[in-house]
Amino acid sequence: MRTSKRAKVDEGEFPWIIRETLSGVELSDDLKKTLELLRTYAKDLKFTKSSILTSPHAPQFPNSEWSNVIIGAMVDLDHVISGSFAVSNDNRDVEVVGGIQFKFGAARVSKHVKTSGDWFIAWNMYAKAAAFAFPHRQHELQDYGQHILGLFSATSVGNHSHILLFDKAVRVRVGEQRNLLLTDFAVFDDLRLYWLNPIGAGDPSKAKDKPKADSRSEEPCDRWNRGVCRAKSSECKYQHVCKECGGKHRAEDCKRSETGGV
Repeated sequence: MRTSKRAKVDEGEFPWIIRETLSGVELSDDLKKTLELLRTYAKDLKFTKSSILTSPHAPQFPNSEWSNVIIGAMVDLDHVISGSFAVSNDNRDVEVVGGIQFKFGAARVSKHVKTSGDWFIAWNMYAKAAAFAFPHRQHELQDYGQHILGLFSATSVGNHSHILLFDKAVRVRVGEQRNLLLTDFAVFDDLRLYWLNPIGAGDPSKAKDKPKADSRSEEPCDRWNRGVCRAKSSECKYQHVCKECGGKHRAEDCKRSETGGV
């Protein structure tokens, strides 16, 4: 007789667990606590999220982003700030009722984090949610928030978009590596160079402000000289100049041609 009961997996046989045991690398107490909670939540993510959503002490936070909080992934601050002004529910869950599947889509992002003020509002909401699920991270979240606000203060407003991208890159890395804290600032030097340094490859202003190569011909437009070119001078492949002398008039109006080239 077949049984549907799954065989118990011995985690100690996983190669990464073996390497961790042999390496003897010690994590900080805060990282250990985070990993313990992540593993606890991972045993039943749906139940964990349900417990949070039914807790009277849970802070206001978008339903869809709670899932990222409990798995330790990067939270989208655009969704967070949109949720603070939402007039409809935000739910990505799938429910089965009477054999019929109902899908609840997340509310469309109505506001984007574009300024330091937007970031501050969204970050405070996220920090409360993250500290609710991981109470020991409160100081880490506060210190990181102060660090980013310091970067905003030391940077011209026109360059704040660089800091927003730097912050997102940092949180992506921390969300994908379980041996990092947001306050391990030295580990993010490459991201700082990429997004904040003038020589960094990630400077968004470079792609935006870089002049496009002019593919137009230097030759005078014969059709324009004959008065039949319908294209604007900025759109025509050829130059709207006199084919006789290069002036801003048509060939028929060129005095040079009238005087025999003198």
